[in-house]
Amino acid sequence: MCSGWDSESIPPDTIRVYRTLGPDSGQVQVVSFRDYVEVVMAAEFGPGTPTESLRAGAIAVKQYAWYYATHWRGGSAAGGCYDVVDNSNDQLYLPISKQPSQSQLEAVARTWPISVRKGMRFFATGYWPGSDAPCGAVGNGWRLMQKSASNCARDGMTAEQILRVFYGPNLSIVHPGANDMSGDLRGDLGVLLPGVPTPDPGTLPGTVPGQPGAVPDLTIAARIYDQGLAPADGDGSGTQRDTPVAQAVPVDRATGDLSGDGLTDLAFIRRDPMSGRLQVQVALAAATPPSGDPATGQPVPAGATFLPAMTWWDASAAGMDFAAGTTTRIVVADFTGDGLADIGLLDYACKRHPDLRLHLSVQGSATSYEAVNFAHREFGVRRAVLPRVLTLAQVETVIKNTPVEIEEDRVSPLAVAQEGFLHPIRQNLVVQAVEAEQVIFGSFDGIGDHGSGFHDEG
Repeated sequence: MCSGWDSESIPPDTIRVYRTLGPDSGQVQVVSFRDYVEVVMAAEFGPGTPTESLRAGAIAVKQYAWYYATHWRGGSAAGGCYDVVDNSNDQLYLPISKQPSQSQLEAVARTWPISVRKGMRFFATGYWPGSDAPCGAVGNGWRLMQKSASNCARDGMTAEQILRVFYGPNLSIVHPGANDMSGDLRGDLGVLLPGVPTPDPGTLPGTVPGQPGAVPDLTIAARIYDQGLAPADGDGSGTQRDTPVAQAVPVDRATGDLSGDGLTDLAFIRRDPMSGRLQVQVALAAATPPSGDPATGQPVPAGATFLPAMTWWDASAAGMDFAAGTTTRIVVADFTGDGLADIGLLDYACKRHPDLRLHLSVQGSATSYEAVNFAHREFGVRRAVLPRVLTLAQVETVIKNTPVEIEEDRVSPLAVAQEGFLHPIRQNLVVQAVEAEQVIFGSFDGIGDHGSGFHDEG
């Protein structure tokens, strides 16, 4: 192994490039891997390439180089060993003459954590220009055909669908680091700690400093267990500090990237302890650099924290009535269809509209009869669509233990499927969508069974 990198889940930090072109010809250069991928994109994929095929290309460019950074072919020169060559024997790397456009940078950023597998196999994702053929009309299962892929994008396919057209319908697309709160591409655990005493709640936004009696002496605190820092005993003690984020006990919570920085943020509903009105507040996750503890003088490693919560929405300002006792849920998803993560409040009016037939869709992720019965009891759900991951025996167990009508989602891996999204306004649901602003891109990773999984029949 040349670069010494062996991870197939996290891209390398650097790559060793043998230069054959330009004034640095004959040298082996150690290059930032991210910079290398961006410069190669500028040379190999034009900025006018449709967005989804550009993103598919960014994955192909990255994983091709990543594969050879972990599978050394024995290349060496006067400057030492190298992983790739800067010409068309591998990928064109022309840092002097080719610099990435904004669309190319966005494609790399949007897909950076993603890798692909054939079965369990991490492989070199080749690509060729190919001919201007209809989508999928050319290819051998091992190379992305660029011109044909652009036609796939023009036909409305997503980047993931395009990858499966050219690398195989059973291709596994890996998104590591679900709930990454520290920026290390590893999933972290965030815990809400309601009822944590604070000596001066007046220091939090919206309160009066120095007057702890003005509001109840309870604070919602958030604790992050960073996977990369957790000690061997697994209890997470000492790895992160608790962060006070807001007053009062949360009504509901959800997570998602609401700021466009790739970190999973926390959104929750709280009922104001003084006025009783509902508010949506957001605590943004933030990576923290290494520092020193001022109290002990001991070093504190890099990690993550939550910033104090900001109020994004207030029921009284919106003129909406979410009375105490009303079943209210928060959903983080893309309501507007623009690819940005938004926040929605759902007030299920099953008591006021008893004839409304609610279905629990497959995206509700109800995998047990307990989950189905909860939706039936709380929301009056009359039909549930079970996820395709369940075995027939598990489906039979659900059917035997619930009064809810059951439907099973079965999709052939050879079929092309397009996931839908929940429309923000439905006739019999009260929905208030709070759209995130200035978000480059967003992703959704929800908690529990509160996903955007309810829809009305018809």
